[in-house]
Amino acid sequence: MAVAFLENWNFWGVVLDILGAGLLVWGELSGEMAMIRYQATGDFERFFESEVMKRSFWKRWMLRLGRRCGPSDPQEMSPLGLFDSFPIKAWGFTFLVLGFCLQAIGSLKH
Repeated sequence: MAVAFLENWNFWGVVLDILGAGLLVWGELSGEMAMIRYQATGDFERFFESEVMKRSFWKRWMLRLGRRCGPSDPQEMSPLGLFDSFPIKAWGFTFLVLGFCLQAIGSLKH
């Protein structure tokens, strides 16, 4: 039974795709989410809420999500340097490609 689970190519492809997408999103958005979180606290909180309320509903959800999930360390507001951001994005892209390949193999096997 465990061997059959390990041979499920589609499952492992999806797992790698999710991991890769998560790394890509984190590499792209972590600095912006830290900035949103910083602007939504302290003296800027009222300004942030008024700006959020001016936006359409689909933008409000993402801005509030960024405020809630963003890093609380203000040092992370600055964009990551090339040597820090590239490996995160490259691993994310690699996992996405490997996941797609595993899903293709799984589809061809059945």
